[in-house]
Amino acid sequence: MPDRDPLASPYRPPQSLEALEDALRRDLDILSYPARSWVPPRSTPDGRPILDVLVIGGGQSGLGAAFGLMRERVTNLLVLDDGKDGFHGPWKTFARMITLRTPKYLTGPDYNIPNLSFRAWYEAQHGAEGFQQVALIPKELWADYLLWYRRVLGIPVKCGTKAGALRWRADLDCFEVPAAHNNEAEFLLARKVVLATGIDGSGRWDAPPEVQPLPRALWAHTHDPIDFGALKGKRVGVLGAGPPRSTTPPWRWRRARARWTCSTAARSCPT
Repeated sequence: MPDRDPLASPYRPPQSLEALEDALRRDLDILSYPARSWVPPRSTPDGRPILDVLVIGGGQSGLGAAFGLMRERVTNLLVLDDGKDGFHGPWKTFARMITLRTPKYLTGPDYNIPNLSFRAWYEAQHGAEGFQQVALIPKELWADYLLWYRRVLGIPVKCGTKAGALRWRADLDCFEVPAAHNNEAEFLLARKVVLATGIDGSGRWDAPPEVQPLPRALWAHTHDPIDFGALKGKRVGVLGAGPPRSTTPPWRWRRARARWTCSTAARSCPT
């Protein structure tokens, strides 16, 4: 009887999160992650350390960028995030959709390492059948997955820290970045800076001038905590931008905006 091909045997996924993490550590060990730093350390003449990379923003993009760098042996890095620990990105704060819009089978921050994927993480806790029952990934679960991702990969993240304006220090050949944490200021030095600020990088949170004169109790910005239970059964207006006027005929712009406003109000305030 010929020997059985081991690659043809049925796959048996890890039956617990602990087993998955053991399997993932084995994968990373085979890849020598992050065993050896590729970049020689640098410091100022007076001994201040200089980071190779400072990542501003600890959401999915910031964590993915950090892991990608660490896979390439760039380990002298730090991730800053101005949110509370566990509340990176919009998923547990101002994101209003119920699920992600991305299909569950698309991979991304796992860098094609199966045991690092959302599916592996979910199946280790809820089984393969549980994953099959998921249509789209709930946003809170995605936030929990990213926290596990950060922890199991050992990505250094400093939460509750706001970065200020970058300044190039030609004398040190690096950036100087002011960082405020718990009302204490420090200056970080970094050879490279990655801006992974997500939607916050588009500008400040603001409200239309037509709304601002109203009493503050009568309106809320989408970034604010909103008690949707208190709005149940009430008439609510939603202001939001539609397609750009410069590329859309006015009649289509008005119709698209009206549809968006009505559908958003219906989702936000169930009766």
